[in-house]
Amino acid sequence: MGKASRSFARRKIYFLRIRRFCRILQSVKTEGLLQQWLGPQAHALLASPEDFRTLVPSGKLYALCAMWHLMSKHKFHEAARLLAHSIHAYPMSACWLWRTAFHLFRNLDAPDSFRRFNDALDQFRLSDENNRILERILQHMVRGELVTAHQCRSRKVTPRDRYTSSAALVTKEPEYDHVQRLQHLYEGLSLYGLWLEQIHKSDSLADDTGEPSTTDDLAEKAFYRLQEVEALVSGGYLCDIFIRPLVEILEYFDEPLRARSLLLSYARHIPENPNALRYLCEWYRRRSRESDASSLTLNITADSRTEATTTDGDTSIPPPSPITPCPKITARMLRYRVKFSRHVLPEPAPSASTHDVLSAADEKRLLRSKHPHVSTINLCLKHGLSTDALELSFALLDHPSWAVFNEPWKLLRRSVQAVGKQSPEVVQAFSIRKRSWSQIHFKLPHLPVLAQRVRKLCEAIAPNPPKPLDDDALGPLLSVIPLSSLHTELTETSGADTST
Repeated sequence: MGKASRSFARRKIYFLRIRRFCRILQSVKTEGLLQQWLGPQAHALLASPEDFRTLVPSGKLYALCAMWHLMSKHKFHEAARLLAHSIHAYPMSACWLWRTAFHLFRNLDAPDSFRRFNDALDQFRLSDENNRILERILQHMVRGELVTAHQCRSRKVTPRDRYTSSAALVTKEPEYDHVQRLQHLYEGLSLYGLWLEQIHKSDSLADDTGEPSTTDDLAEKAFYRLQEVEALVSGGYLCDIFIRPLVEILEYFDEPLRARSLLLSYARHIPENPNALRYLCEWYRRRSRESDASSLTLNITADSRTEATTTDGDTSIPPPSPITPCPKITARMLRYRVKFSRHVLPEPAPSASTHDVLSAADEKRLLRSKHPHVSTINLCLKHGLSTDALELSFALLDHPSWAVFNEPWKLLRRSVQAVGKQSPEVVQAFSIRKRSWSQIHFKLPHLPVLAQRVRKLCEAIAPNPPKPLDDDALGPLLSVIPLSSLHTELTETSGADTST
């Protein structure tokens, strides 16, 4: 009897609580109850989230919230009117004003208003003045106004007194040095653009009187400002946009060894960046071309001297000596090309039209123009680096988009023949890829005939899949490379070695 009464009491309490909760839910819609239950701020946030006056009692905070709301809704004209009202109605910070105005002018595409706004701000000392000048430089560069971009820092109207205690510390925000360095670098980038324009202009003009001095002057100014990139490189910053212009200007002033030292330092400090290896390959390729040009000049001079010293009776002209690039430059360039391909492969193949059937020459031209890996594999096979060619050929075909082309399969077959069909490298490479290629690569439509031959070769070399792949339906598509192996091993000679 006691157990039954206790069970009845528990059920009664349970149903009473449910009834009370239902009554609360029914009375929520009545006016004032929900506001008393949740509180005024939470109720205003839930009931009318866009009514900022109920959220913040201050007019200044309301203007800030309204500006955020208008800009998030892309209502830039209304935001501009609110900004004009806020400047005169509330004591807004200068940082908030110029950041908001920059965003509005950028989206409204109003260059005249942008210029007048900056002219007005140039008359004041701002707490983050350097950030504003940097944004101004970038905005002018985006619009193609390179002359105005590199003159932004010199247009400051208010004089700066470095010995005044209060005024000297006002403009030094925490990132003062880094922002100043970025200002110099982007000014140098704008001067580099003007230098390129001047070079193209001088090439197009028939009479280039006075042009070399202007070109050299722009190059010197750009070099002076772009030197800051060395500090960024030593700090481990990613600065691809500044490396190429500085290297090009250094080579313009006939300082290729300094350019190579900069590229080597960049590759050491940021080994995970494949562009550092790309820039080194480009540098060695330019050096090899210069070596070819110098060899051609020497051969022409020698031939002319030989012809001048021959007698009238002897009319035979000795054949010119063959022109070959420096083997040291070629070896180093090929080494960096192999490292670059190892770093970025596998990657998608260039897109080709599925309706037009490409010839062998068109296919080779397409693959070599879009990706350097096909040329790298050919160079490896040409110079006897068959193991590297085999590794890159497999890495190239690890992405299924390359399987529809004939050239990658041709390179793979040549690499296998160069290394040896029964070599451990070939057997291991085919073994770990046999299952995945059977499920993906060899089932693609429009597969070239050479791919079927490679398939038969794969079945003959690796008849049984390895045991570690039994648990997986497809097997590993890619081999996992630890990040520690991506560090570039740069063991070149000192700067005194000209590599020629």
